[in-house]
Amino acid sequence: MKFSAHLMEIVQPQWTTMLAHPFLQQTAAGTLAPGRFEAWLRQDYVFVREEIRVIGGMLAKAPLEHHRLVGNFIPALYTELDMFEAEAQDFGISLDDIEPAPVCHAYSMFLLATAYTRSFAESFTVLYGVEKAYFDSWTQVKQQQTQPSPYQRFIDHWSGNAFAGAMQEVAQALDTLAQACGNAERTRMQELFRLTLRYEYLFWDMALTGGTWPV
Repeated sequence: MKFSAHLMEIVQPQWTTMLAHPFLQQTAAGTLAPGRFEAWLRQDYVFVREEIRVIGGMLAKAPLEHHRLVGNFIPALYTELDMFEAEAQDFGISLDDIEPAPVCHAYSMFLLATAYTRSFAESFTVLYGVEKAYFDSWTQVKQQQTQPSPYQRFIDHWSGNAFAGAMQEVAQALDTLAQACGNAERTRMQELFRLTLRYEYLFWDMALTGGTWPV
């Protein structure tokens, strides 16, 4: 079994729970409470900005054969920031002076720490987890829609053919990396993948419930 498929197998119950999160279900149904999607947009905008720093750290240690793939994430993430800014303007949402919520802050720090302190294979596993979670989540939203959404641009972006193709390329690279790793490193990669999944669930939860700092 390929390593990317193995990762999905070992977290399948938790992955199914993530995809069933009420934020995704309500986004598909068009029943999100006012302000919830806007809260997600602001926090994810901050997260994507930080992810660019993560890619910088990964690129510094990436094997030559993976430079192009990792480097391509930088313009892709800037394109996402442009999308956030355009949609925020259309919705009248300010993206100024956003304070990261606790989950957003912790998730960003987790990615940064992994990129700068773990092996390239381990940090690449986390990157795969982030992108795979978004592809699966928004693809499910797209499949469950019964009518167009005010947030259709986001849904179409992360469930479209271009993103699907990019995900396939990332999965193939991960499988190649895993073949050269020993058992101990592959075990760490599995643990990091599971932790990434948990953060993804918490991010949806934060968007739905608020999740602001208590003090």
